[in-house]
Amino acid sequence: MSRTHTEQLLRTLIQTHFPSLPPRQQHALARWVLGAMLAGDANGPSIVDALGTAGIAGTATLTEAWERWLAAPALQTTEPPAAGDPPVVSPLAGGADLLRWIGTLWSGGPFVLGMDASLRRDEVVLLRTSVLYRGTAIPVAWVIVPANAPGAWEPHWERMLRWVASALPPTATVLVLADQGLWSPRLWDAIRSHGFAPVMRVHATATFAPTGQPRQPIMNLVPTPGTGWIGAGIAFKHGVKRVPGTLAAMWVEGYDEPWALLTDVPADQMDSAWYALRMWDEAGFRQSKSMGWDWQRGQLQKPDAVAWQYLVVAVATLWALAVGTRIEDAEQLGVPASQLRHAPPTLGPPQPHRWSGTAKRVVCLLQRGCQKVRWLLAQGRQWVRLWLRAEPLPVMRYRVLTHIHCPS
Repeated sequence: MSRTHTEQLLRTLIQTHFPSLPPRQQHALARWVLGAMLAGDANGPSIVDALGTAGIAGTATLTEAWERWLAAPALQTTEPPAAGDPPVVSPLAGGADLLRWIGTLWSGGPFVLGMDASLRRDEVVLLRTSVLYRGTAIPVAWVIVPANAPGAWEPHWERMLRWVASALPPTATVLVLADQGLWSPRLWDAIRSHGFAPVMRVHATATFAPTGQPRQPIMNLVPTPGTGWIGAGIAFKHGVKRVPGTLAAMWVEGYDEPWALLTDVPADQMDSAWYALRMWDEAGFRQSKSMGWDWQRGQLQKPDAVAWQYLVVAVATLWALAVGTRIEDAEQLGVPASQLRHAPPTLGPPQPHRWSGTAKRVVCLLQRGCQKVRWLLAQGRQWVRLWLRAEPLPVMRYRVLTHIHCPS
């Protein structure tokens, strides 16, 4: 399979899975994703150079097409279309299409979403919602805003959640993880309005009123390292900001302060170790940047142009992680990856795990997938049978004396 045949394969996949894009943009997206994979870089000059070297098209033609790709309006404040309405042509719609594609590859288990922001120099801020997966993250909704500009972020997060909800089956189990910097009652309500379960970190200095008990500082519930507390009640002191929910507070030995997590998951079903998966979101940002697609080196400053560029990052990430999944699953089964053609119903003995229960990896899944894709391209081949299989939710493995509050 030559590189032009691989481009045709990508074009067919994108035509199938990105119905919101018109044919010319579908063709362009396939070309840019192939160029990013060949270059190991998702910035325009590198993509154009890699595609030109591969003989896909002339440099001038590619440069003009890239500039046309970036010039399209991104419509970053648009809403998901209602049933029967024409599709929206936007990176937000592309992210929703990508999430539906992920759903067709998914081999079961809950979807764990991460919400976070990343500053690129002093130019733009990336607000991103991602599917957290095997030590990294697949972007599925993002909005680019100017750096150091006034304006609330909550409307952007709410809009992204509506796009994500439009692409997930209503029966899906969805956890949404967010750090304390994003905490707000408004975002809490927005997450729950879609039937998603928030797992949001709050400040350990906040207060909590366990059911049937007086309000007290969270630090009173986990006073020393090695202690934990899980139970229902009312968070926060002031009436307008009070939130009913489950508090899961855990202070692990060696850490400066406890994790204080607010969720609506019942206390007997909640595990504080789930929040460890939020580290995958940070790893995903690093792999979009210096450890993967070099997004931080981009010279684009217009938010709409950066939003279109990031669609290339997202699709290339999915491709690499699906290939990496096939490699890891084959290793666990003890068979060559080239011979594993379908998602296995069961896997072999689990890999070594971290304290949180997530697998230890010497090389990240993204890098393994990228290396394999480039090797296959050099051989004139490509894998078409791919899937995604989520790891089980982590389980707290540290010794923590945990009090489960049960008023009855």
